[in-house]
Amino acid sequence: MSAAKVVKEQILGRIKEEVNGASVVLFADFRGLTVGELTHLRRLLKKEGGRLSVYKNTLTRRALDELNIAYPSEFLVGPSAVIHSQADAIKLTKVLVDFKKEVDKFSIKGGILDNGVLSEEGVTALAQLPGREELLAQLVGSLKSPLNRLVASISGPTRGLVYVLSAIQEKKQEV
Repeated sequence: MSAAKVVKEQILGRIKEEVNGASVVLFADFRGLTVGELTHLRRLLKKEGGRLSVYKNTLTRRALDELNIAYPSEFLVGPSAVIHSQADAIKLTKVLVDFKKEVDKFSIKGGILDNGVLSEEGVTALAQLPGREELLAQLVGSLKSPLNRLVASISGPTRGLVYVLSAIQEKKQEV
């Protein structure tokens, strides 16, 4: 096998590893971005557990096909950045949508989430959802609320009895 084929196989293996273990895979067009803007985006993604990679479209297609992952062919037309994460998909989409607001030249093509295809609008809608931690906090709050009310209603009569007994004791001490 030639050296070029070995390198291509290594890259193909890396793409498959990144995509197969990812909770979300997004595709973007980075044409017109400066090196500084691309570096800034990579840093933002890294903070949220994501990574931006640029591979040849043919190798990315081959990796997705070998993994039996369905995707629209337009995701891999023109220069394509592959953004992936094993962490929270919502945080990653928020970073991309916010970056797109900052830099007009950047465009999101779409993505793959749990083997389902997301359009650009789907990615934007996903970015507007609350993050995992916020959803967990809301869940805990909604579970905690009925318990707080139960404790308050159970302790209410007891507290009232304590106040009455305390008042009776004070009156007896006055006499």
